[in-house]
Amino acid sequence: MSGLNENHKRKILASIQYANRLLEECLQSSDGPQHPSLSECLQDLSPAQLSRVYSHIKDIRSKFVKLIEKFKIEPETPRLRRSWKIRANLAALDIALEDIYPERLLGYGEIDSATARQLTESIEEIRASIGSLTAFLSQPENG
Repeated sequence: MSGLNENHKRKILASIQYANRLLEECLQSSDGPQHPSLSECLQDLSPAQLSRVYSHIKDIRSKFVKLIEKFKIEPETPRLRRSWKIRANLAALDIALEDIYPERLLGYGEIDSATARQLTESIEEIRASIGSLTAFLSQPENG
């Protein structure tokens, strides 16, 4: 039996990293958002069940680590800076908000001018917060 070559190791590591992102999404969905309208999942787990889910996820992650160590898979040093990733996601979020301006919603039906103005103001308030966070992360000492 031959050992794992570097291609095998890269594939295994990429798959485990992907699996870990899926587990992270599970954790996020079980934590629940601060408001029900921000969730795409109905919370149907009791606190005891959630505790068990967290325990299983912790166990799965520890087995990921054991597999990586057992097969001497050396992860590359991360090249992606967290501040850059957050800024990129904020830019995508800002673009997504463009789709809910009143003029973009006309195909869904008429919007009266007062509602359109309020919607625009709400979107602009969110975008200002996004801009503020982006500016903060763009400062040299922060990103």
